[in-house]
Amino acid sequence: MKNKLSPVNLVLDNQRKLWYNISMAISTKWGSNLKGKEKETFEGVIKNSSMLLDRLTEIVEQQIQSLHAPSKEDYDNSAWAFKQADRNGQLRAYRDILTLTDRKGRTNIG
Repeated sequence: MKNKLSPVNLVLDNQRKLWYNISMAISTKWGSNLKGKEKETFEGVIKNSSMLLDRLTEIVEQQIQSLHAPSKEDYDNSAWAFKQADRNGQLRAYRDILTLTDRKGRTNIG
């Protein structure tokens, strides 16, 4: 006979599974170029570093917001186009970092 869960336990079990799936959503880039036990060990370290990854995600999001707000002086500079190109490169790099750190899919990487 199959074990039946009470409604309360069923809800708790579903919440646990949802939390597990969210917490396990890490970029496959973390384990690239690693093999076997080394890959498993490192992925375990990443999965157990949720506070660090979440905080780094917040910091990078703040940096992105600051880059979206150029000052008036930026436009008065004759090298404005070069500054804008540099800013775009920074944004691209920050977005790459977010693909690694955002475990919950909550960032707007656009």
